[in-house]
Amino acid sequence: MDDFQEVRRAFAEDGYQITEGLQILRFGAERPEHATSAGESYASALRILRNARNQIERSPRLTELLDEELIRDVLLVALNGHFEGRSTGETTNHRGKTDILVRISDLNVLVAECKVWRGRQGVLDALTQLLGYLSWADTHAALLIFIRTGNPGETVAKAVSALEQHSAFLRVGSVDENARQVNVVVQSPVDAAKEVEIALIPFVIASLPR
Repeated sequence: MDDFQEVRRAFAEDGYQITEGLQILRFGAERPEHATSAGESYASALRILRNARNQIERSPRLTELLDEELIRDVLLVALNGHFEGRSTGETTNHRGKTDILVRISDLNVLVAECKVWRGRQGVLDALTQLLGYLSWADTHAALLIFIRTGNPGETVAKAVSALEQHSAFLRVGSVDENARQVNVVVQSPVDAAKEVEIALIPFVIASLPR
């Protein structure tokens, strides 16, 4: 241990730090551990997903041939650019394998499920599925809806209405401009006294060629 501390001091003299994860970074370099709370990391993950969504919508040819799983992989690339490999797909958590999991220092900061819009029942089923992936400690999640058909605004309204019919639904939280993200609060599936925040983020994806 003394040798390790000596190495740390030597690197510090040259303007570098060795993190708890044994990464060598310049002092002041941004890294996920800088977040002071799971809530801040959750907000960062949602911002990255929204930014990736915006780029996907501006370049429809990039994803028009991709199915749900491959679009999910594109989002994982974006998340891992910030979270340094801490974002994984099809990862076991609680009672199943979630599409996207961001875990930092043994703490889940985001559990997310991806679904292609196929009607209200599909959204209800997706929320039930997502809740099954949440343990007692998980309080932040996201439902990513890929919209390939119909009017996007009407589809988002139908999706929110469907969530409101779920037995775990408590209330709608904040809604950003043009409903580009709708936050809902639901009851924890494992503790009736706890609440879980779920961000509904719609993606307007180009239709698959026929």
